[in-house]
Amino acid sequence: ITIKIVLRMLEAELLPAGSDAPLKPFKKYIGTAVDEAMARITEERKAAVSFALGQVVWAKMSGYPYWPGRVVKPRQGSALERQVRKERDAGGEAWLVKFFFSDDLLVCPAAALESWEVGCGKGWREAPSQSTGSKLREGYLSAVGRAEAALRE
Repeated sequence: ITIKIVLRMLEAELLPAGSDAPLKPFKKYIGTAVDEAMARITEERKAAVSFALGQVVWAKMSGYPYWPGRVVKPRQGSALERQVRKERDAGGEAWLVKFFFSDDLLVCPAAALESWEVGCGKGWREAPSQSTGSKLREGYLSAVGRAEAALRE
């Protein structure tokens, strides 16, 4: 397998980001070229992650499972708008999410968000385990139902 083939596979997303294992034997011959290419590809993939206003997503808040929410626009001049801007100015991507069921708002970095489709593919539509409280389970199922209703709108 050649270096160019592996790099093309990475760029075409046929290999996951960080999958430079096939290149390790060549690193001593090609120096930092592989590392630089991997870093560029990883950054391009991060930049490609974007969410639209109104999009239904799964968001992770500390202490809770991924929870259904909707990307919303913060009120102009609000503390939440400043927080989103601060995250973005620091080089990260962040969105304001309004959670279904609780209506809580949270500024979420890209790492704490997944698209609805990806989350459903991971089985997140199912209720959390019985070890979580019954109120949390009921709220979760209600939130999933509200998210699905929002998707049908």
